[in-house]
Amino acid sequence: MAIDAGLFWRRLSQLQTCFKSEGHWRKVDAISILALDRSDETSFNKSSACFLHLFGRELPGSLLIMVEDTMHIAASCTKCANLEDLLHRKPPSMENFTVVIHRISMHSDVEIVCKHLIDVIRQSRGGTRLGCLTKMQHSSNLSDSWNANLLKAGIDKVDVTSLLGMHMSTNDDYAQLCVRRAATVTHKVLKHGTIRLVEDAFDEARPVTHEELAAKAEDFCENPSKINLKIPPGPLESCYFPIIQSGGDYDLRPSASTNERFLSDDVVVVSLGARYKSYCANMARTLFIDPVPQIQNTYSVLLDLRRRCLDVMRAGFQLRCVAEAARSFISEKHPNLLGCLPKSLGFGLGLDFREAALILNSKNPNLFAPNMVFSLSVGFHNIPLAPAEKAAARGSVRKLSKYSILIADTVMIQARSLIVDLGT
Repeated sequence: MAIDAGLFWRRLSQLQTCFKSEGHWRKVDAISILALDRSDETSFNKSSACFLHLFGRELPGSLLIMVEDTMHIAASCTKCANLEDLLHRKPPSMENFTVVIHRISMHSDVEIVCKHLIDVIRQSRGGTRLGCLTKMQHSSNLSDSWNANLLKAGIDKVDVTSLLGMHMSTNDDYAQLCVRRAATVTHKVLKHGTIRLVEDAFDEARPVTHEELAAKAEDFCENPSKINLKIPPGPLESCYFPIIQSGGDYDLRPSASTNERFLSDDVVVVSLGARYKSYCANMARTLFIDPVPQIQNTYSVLLDLRRRCLDVMRAGFQLRCVAEAARSFISEKHPNLLGCLPKSLGFGLGLDFREAALILNSKNPNLFAPNMVFSLSVGFHNIPLAPAEKAAARGSVRKLSKYSILIADTVMIQARSLIVDLGT
């Protein structure tokens, strides 16, 4: 698959503009991104996101160095052959920017290239501070040689993980299209696939485990034609193994896992997300079977809370406004639920499923900007259910001493209006 040259040069121009002009980037003299080898780490990571953002592919085992007017890429001969076409398709607007490709075929090449790139960094600005992904640690000939040369040269590493995450969070037209398609798949799989499986299991009184349901939901995400959903060709996969919970044991965190317990006819929380062309969407819903009035009333409160949160997700507002609005509303109207409110109410979405710089908690001072995409996840965890409140209950609700509820949606920030709820 050929690299989209137009997209590459547009995004490279945007990164160059930020690097040359924005205050936080002035704290580093150059940027270094090392793409992890697939053999070292199979999970998605920030270096994967950076290479996908620029090149539309991960280029494992490659090294990217950027200074003000030049980008250097060190990679294998095969990868370099795929990159060379970019040099012949440079737009006039990037006439003064140079892309240099370094072929690496043997260990001796690695040392020569690394020493040359050290000299490049030394000649950029102050030449001593290198912006990189400090938490990404792995071992390969290239990474080992690169780190050894940095140490020998006395160049300091400065973490720019959050800066890169913020830079990539404002989605261009291509990214918006991919996110919308991911959101459509997510919504359709949940509504027409997963929920229908849950309903069929109850209607047929057929025992089924959470894990069995989640495996089928994941299959729907990756093969949406099984639920008669047509989607334009492109890489499609599940962002994570779907999370299905019931029976009084719940975890509302995005890192939660599905267990092997049987589905219970009480309160069922379903969470899943699809990734289309590497861009993510997320959604969660809570299903109620014969809910008692206390559960119904709490769900109504959650819907009101969701509306309050959406009201402050506006361009120019701080991200912490979401958590502050939520706590203010619950403290004033429903103080009994304050202890059940999670500290985080969502996170930024994009090439990264969970952008660490865009967590919706009470401490995040970053600002909402147009075309950012978020998973707004509002819920209450471990709500007590007293015996008197379930005295007239039917089914497994009678066995619950506590329950949790969750609603999550993929939303996009707009420039002059309220957010757009994608996929629903």
